Amino acid sequence: MFPPYTYGSAIYFEYLHKDFSDFREATRGTGRNVAVDPWAWENYTGYCASLAAHFVFWSLFILAIETGFAKKAKQLYSCCCKLRFPEPLDDLEMDEEVRDEEKRVMSA
Repeated sequence: MFPPYTYGSAIYFEYLHKDFSDFREATRGTGRNVAVDPWAWENYTGYCASLAAHFVFWSLFILAIETGFAKKAKQLYSCCCKLRFPEPLDDLEMDEEVRDEEKRVMSA
């Protein structure tokens, strides 16, 4: 499992790192300069943070599935949604043809 941000950025940065660093140093802009050394702390901090975030998120996701928490959450959601339904009306009277249709369906 490869984290998408880290994997894609690493390929892109590895390929264009020197050109990107030279461009940032040669132009005036609002961005900070990029260190030429690919192993400089400011160059791989985002990668490490992304890896850590993916590890935590997907570990919790798998843990929720394996422990059955997902089923409990689904049951809780269903229970909460049932509270929003109005109470059924008990004083409804069915027409004669509706009762006949009900009898016909029950006998079939």
